[in-house]
Amino acid sequence: GIFTTTGFQAADLGHPGWIFALWIVGGLLALCGALSFAELGAMMPRAGAEYVYIREAFGQTTAFMSAFVALIAGFSAPIAAALKSFVQYLGHFIPVLADSPTIAGLVTVNDLIAIALVWALVVLHSVGVRTGLGFTDLVTALKVFGIVGIIIAAFAFGTGDASGLTYVSPRYNDLATADLFARLATALIFVNFCYLGWNGAAYMAGEMNDPQRVLPRALLGGTALVTLLYLGLNAVYLYGAKVDELVQPLEGGGVMGIVEVGLVSARALFGPTAVSFV
Repeated sequence: GIFTTTGFQAADLGHPGWIFALWIVGGLLALCGALSFAELGAMMPRAGAEYVYIREAFGQTTAFMSAFVALIAGFSAPIAAALKSFVQYLGHFIPVLADSPTIAGLVTVNDLIAIALVWALVVLHSVGVRTGLGFTDLVTALKVFGIVGIIIAAFAFGTGDASGLTYVSPRYNDLATADLFARLATALIFVNFCYLGWNGAAYMAGEMNDPQRVLPRALLGGTALVTLLYLGLNAVYLYGAKVDELVQPLEGGGVMGIVEVGLVSARALFGPTAVSFV
């Protein structure tokens, strides 16, 4: 998500202005979706979100198809990707995981750990509503305050360079207009991926005491807050490292974005100790 994709945009575009513009556009698109779901959720405050709305508009068959795709691609795939990334980051503290050792040539240790984490979360949420809710509130608070802390610390204490916020790579000047728009469209896919979840509160509309009031506030307020946090993190990345420092050269020419963009900037801003924190 936000801790990895900016490197790809730095490689494709090489222009901080376009990078910030993409995250603003992504936030506005998510906000449009949140506005629509806020209205629909207030009209039909039942659990299921888009399944309910599509069923009312287009019938049971189309709603089932939508729910089936959401189950496989919308929920399962991002959970798998997030947990694989989580285990990959654990490799910083447990070096053996960095090489992702394979068992009997069939499955990696990292995959087994990720699968175990899925079931650990299932068990945790099965204990009871209060337990699951408390865990969710805790990790959400850790993420939000962690990101806010990184942003404040970067500009208050970090050894960054404000010129990185405006530095344009020479590679950008070589882009034709058509090529630029193609790259912007591709980059926007990654940005929109990071905004996935803006509709999450709508799934629980049937369990809210006052969905007409609570649901719009949750959808719109949450989306606006996430947009601000994303813009702040991108400012941190570019304050800590210029766009050309967020890419690595390829053997056949050209460049590729560095995946661990958050770690690159943290190391530049605060030194190696901060990398472990991030």
